[in-house]
Amino acid sequence: MTNNLRGVFSYVSSLLIGGNQLVAGIGSSKRKRKPATPDSKGKSLLQYITIMSAKVAPKTLQNYQTAYNSFIRYLGKGEAYLCDITKDHVDKYQKWLMDNGVSMNTISCYMRSLRSIYNKAVPKKSKRTQCPFAGVYTGNATTLKRSISAQDINKIASLELPENSPLLWARDIFVFSFCTMGMPFCDIVLKKTNIKDDHIVYARKKTKQTVIVKIEEPVREIIDRYYDKKSVWLFPFLMGDSDRWTLDRYQAVLCRYNSLLKVLATLAGVKKTVTSYVSRHSWASIANELSISTPIVSQALGHTNSKTTQIYISQINMKLVEEANGEVLKVVVVSPLNKRRQKKRKKLKRNTLFQ
Repeated sequence: MTNNLRGVFSYVSSLLIGGNQLVAGIGSSKRKRKPATPDSKGKSLLQYITIMSAKVAPKTLQNYQTAYNSFIRYLGKGEAYLCDITKDHVDKYQKWLMDNGVSMNTISCYMRSLRSIYNKAVPKKSKRTQCPFAGVYTGNATTLKRSISAQDINKIASLELPENSPLLWARDIFVFSFCTMGMPFCDIVLKKTNIKDDHIVYARKKTKQTVIVKIEEPVREIIDRYYDKKSVWLFPFLMGDSDRWTLDRYQAVLCRYNSLLKVLATLAGVKKTVTSYVSRHSWASIANELSISTPIVSQALGHTNSKTTQIYISQINMKLVEEANGEVLKVVVVSPLNKRRQKKRKKLKRNTLFQ
């Protein structure tokens, strides 16, 4: 009997020891488990960019693609996956960019674009454990002003240009952008339905902020010039044969537009480089010189940069924004546009959106 009990105790002890070892093994396995990381198997970064394309502005999508192309050049391979975005890789990528003479603002743009792709693609738990972009540069370095003076705006607006020429439409779009409180080029693809009660109402593609612009006389004349009753667009020539504003179309037209602006600057004797964004920066700069308050300028530009600015903006009457644009346009003479078209005013009135 005693021997039997000893045998039972020995058997139970062996089970307990084995069980403890088993539990200990499970516990140690849990402690050794590594944080979740993006799986190298699956979609490439380019595939994620394609998925995001429908939800971001054309310029943002272009930034994503440019940053991706730069990143795969650093990696030295044809494709990049989420697993390639590690702290070590990101730090070395930043150093590689700096060693190759890339400006700090361009580095910041690349890093912010890659971070945005990463944040949209990686599960929240993985993001919190990895933090690959901690410490890299994502700020804005001080650069030369991209604005030109009111005198230079006038020089471009006063150019005598051939009818129905690419230079004419480039100049008109530039003046239209300036006179509509610096409307960005990507937002200028407007439909007739964007005109409501003598105002242009549109949502900025970048910030989704609604902007309302009173149609001043220079804007009215430019719209009349390109009015086509068969088209839904205010400026049908921007669309070409396409019925949709695709990224490829946007990039092609923007490239052509910027090339024509350089020619216009040369013809007008403007020494500074003129690009699509100069009209926007110039409007803001001239408004600031006229002591128009920052909150009003922010609303006019459709900015959403800070919560404090937005609190002030929400309490501003739209009448003040309209008056601000009127003050800016007072120092810019665009009458040559009207004088040149006096012979065709009657025809314009018959084919106008503002009958």
